[in-house]
Amino acid sequence: MSLEEWNARNELLDSFRFVIEKRTRGRLSDLSVELDNESVAIQVRATTYYAVQLTLAAIHAIVAEFPDISTVKLVVRVDGHLLVLSTPCADRTTSSRGVREGSPSVCIPNQLRSGATSSVRRHPSDALSSQVDSQRRLLSQVPGR
Repeated sequence: MSLEEWNARNELLDSFRFVIEKRTRGRLSDLSVELDNESVAIQVRATTYYAVQLTLAAIHAIVAEFPDISTVKLVVRVDGHLLVLSTPCADRTTSSRGVREGSPSVCIPNQLRSGATSSVRRHPSDALSSQVDSQRRLLSQVPGR
């Protein structure tokens, strides 16, 4: 790797780190930014999902300055739960369904796919609505209502 390539690589990594730290205002810890070919891998710990949203906004802002980046992978540990997001950056057009293709998508790591997924919370909408319906039935049976 030449000196110019090394400087460009460090400038890119420092820019990502600086923008993320500035936008998240100290809400993150253990921030690590690495470059792999044309992809950026970011690992971090956060205490809230709001900090993750701020991180995604920071990534969106900085990616606009570096058109050569094809993908940004964000690995966040939030309150003991693992969240992996992958954002394709090379093509930021809108798909036929109206979804912006540069939007983050959730990736479930292989170890979570094959084993127990206790760290992934799922709330199916039909299960929630059935709980609401059962509570309404109970309330309707209360005398005086």
